Amino acid sequence: VVGPVLGGYLQFYFGWKAGFWFFSISSLVILVAIFFIVPETHFKRSSLALSVIKSNLKEVLTHRIFMAMVLTMGIVYSLIISFSTLGPFLIQDRFHHTPVFFGHFALIMGLIFLASTFVCRYLLKRFSVNKMFFIMINVFFLVSIILIPISYFLSKSLILVAIATGLMFFLTGFIFPLAMGKGISLFRHISGTATAVMYLINILMTSLSAFIVGFIETTSAIELVWI
Repeated sequence: VVGPVLGGYLQFYFGWKAGFWFFSISSLVILVAIFFIVPETHFKRSSLALSVIKSNLKEVLTHRIFMAMVLTMGIVYSLIISFSTLGPFLIQDRFHHTPVFFGHFALIMGLIFLASTFVCRYLLKRFSVNKMFFIMINVFFLVSIILIPISYFLSKSLILVAIATGLMFFLTGFIFPLAMGKGISLFRHISGTATAVMYLINILMTSLSAFIVGFIETTSAIELVWI
C-alpha cells in the first residue's frame, strides 16, 4: 500500500534507479532477518518424493472449482497490475502530474483495496461465501458496463479515472480473497501444494497481463476503463 508513495518520492528526489537500490537493501535486510530472527513454525514435515509431488499436483490441477477460483484471482488481480502498468503513463504523461502525485493517488487506491478486504471479512459473518461471490461478480460486471459509455464523455477526467480505479480496487478486494479462501479450503490436506499452484498461476497471469497492456498506448480514461 505504501510502496507507490515511497517509490514516487525516491524517483522524484533521486531518480528512477533509486527504487532498485531500495529493493536491494531491503531484500538483504529481509534475508538476514529470515535466517537469524524469524522462527520456523511448520514442523509437520513430509518427505520430498517425486511420486507424491506428481500425485498432489494432479489432484490440484484437475479440480475444476479450484482452477476456476485460481483463474478468477488471476483475472481480477491483473486489473490492479494493469493500473500499475498504465496508470503512471496516463497520470504523469497525459495528465501532467508528478511521480509523487501518482504515488499518493496509488496510495489511496491501495487503502481502498485494504478497506474492502476488511469489509469482506465482516460480511462473511452474515453471508455465505457463494452468495457474496455471486453478488460481487455481477456488481463488477454492471459497474464496468456503466463506466464504458461514461468514459467517452469524460475521457480526460482524472476524477473519472479515480472513481473507476477505486471501484475496481474495492471490488477486487472482495473477489480476490473470497476466491483464494474458497480455493485453499478445498485442499486443507495439501495446502502447501495448493497455495504454490495458486500463486504460480496468478503470477503468470498477471505477468502476461502486464506484458500485453505494455503495448497499449493510453491517452485517456477510455483505454483504462475498457481494460
